[in-house]
Amino acid sequence: MIVLLVVFTISHATAREVIVVKAEGVSKRYDSISEVKEHALDMALRDALTKAIESFMTRDAMTAYAGIFDSVILSNTKEYVLNYRVTAEGWITHIQEAGEGGGE
Repeated sequence: MIVLLVVFTISHATAREVIVVKAEGVSKRYDSISEVKEHALDMALRDALTKAIESFMTRDAMTAYAGIFDSVILSNTKEYVLNYRVTAEGWITHIQEAGEGGGE
């Protein structure tokens, strides 16, 4: 898996408010490194938008508008992100499974 740590600048269109959030995107391995990076970036964009929207919407509103949120906003992430910068990138070489080691 690859992990991208990204800082995003997001614009809330109607309020013209800018929100800066940090998000992380993860991807499994694909045949092409560019495909891996593209998938990880897409996941980071979705995470960033979710965090930004959660900063001004209540949980009840998020639940009520979940369909719109998923079909309109998350399917068009690049329309809402003004700028982003990848701050770190690397391969995860080991993930410890739940219940493995480290316990009693």
